[in-house]
Amino acid sequence: MSDSLNYFSEVSNDFEEQYQWRVDFQQRYEVWGKLIKKFSSEKYNALDLGCGTGIFTNLLAQFNANVTGLDGSYEMIKIAQSKCIENAQFICKKIEDLSFLDHQSFDLIISSSVFEYLDDIESSLHSVSQLLKPAGLLMISFPNKKSVFRIIERLSYFFLRRPAYLKHVKNMLTPEVLSKKLIKNNLEIIECIYYASQKLLTKKAPSKFEAYFNNMFVCVYKKSLIN
Repeated sequence: MSDSLNYFSEVSNDFEEQYQWRVDFQQRYEVWGKLIKKFSSEKYNALDLGCGTGIFTNLLAQFNANVTGLDGSYEMIKIAQSKCIENAQFICKKIEDLSFLDHQSFDLIISSSVFEYLDDIESSLHSVSQLLKPAGLLMISFPNKKSVFRIIERLSYFFLRRPAYLKHVKNMLTPEVLSKKLIKNNLEIIECIYYASQKLLTKKAPSKFEAYFNNMFVCVYKKSLIN
């Protein structure tokens, strides 16, 4: 993941501005904002994995008791810390090694657009599941492998090496594949939303085809009471 960390460190100063003008980022904020509000509790201890500049950490802090934001980019963490969110702490650590959190447990863990950059998602998903309390919630997103746009995007990168960020992406999944990976860790899906649509493709597309015309999906999983 080192290359992707370097990439996001380089764009850290401009990253947050994209929520002001990019439609897909605005859709992301709207979808995640609704889910965070829906599944939070004023009693919860929450964890934001790959928190970046703290956009969603800030939302978590509004609806949960305590929040930890973790990111491997020092530049991103500096920006997040500058926001001085009262009930949030920020830690600069890579997601691949969460052992330093073994003494803690969380009611809610979120991870937006992070796991696609990891080399070994099986191991990381298992580590995350171990940090959840029984009945704890995991909210996680991935690039949607079924998306027509994602297929075109991968072809573009193969022939033109554009978009440049794609060289860092290791994993594109479907909700079905992700759920199979997480059921092994005692996590069952309770909600799934597709987002980041392409307007030209979705203008007349029936809702039953949403899996093919949205670039991202976010799923919410609940950990079973018995491991």
